[in-house]
Amino acid sequence: KNAHRPTPGERRDHGNENNIEKTRNRTGARPSTIMGFYHDHCVYLPAMLGWFFFSAAISSYNKYVFGASHMAFPCPLLLTSIHFLVQWTVSFAVTAAYPEVLGGDQVKGMTWKKFLGVSIPCG
Repeated sequence: KNAHRPTPGERRDHGNENNIEKTRNRTGARPSTIMGFYHDHCVYLPAMLGWFFFSAAISSYNKYVFGASHMAFPCPLLLTSIHFLVQWTVSFAVTAAYPEVLGGDQVKGMTWKKFLGVSIPCG
């Protein structure tokens, strides 16, 4: 009856009035509509574009390394295993160096059940 109706600059929170306050910036002002749209819909866009770029780059790299007309490397499983080991080592080192930004503290406290539940769908 006296329900709060969000203004266009406020995010719709489906009943949780505290979420509107969380969208305010440091000065206390509401974020712009464009930033609200970005936060709601495009926050993963840089990661998706990076994924797309590096996927295309690794496809080109694989064609060069394994293609008969180029290097014709004979051991694709060995090279893939080495790549996985290097990627895991670099990821571990970076998350250990910047745990507050990359969630390294969350990973250290994660149970095996949670780890597998997050990792397997990604693999």
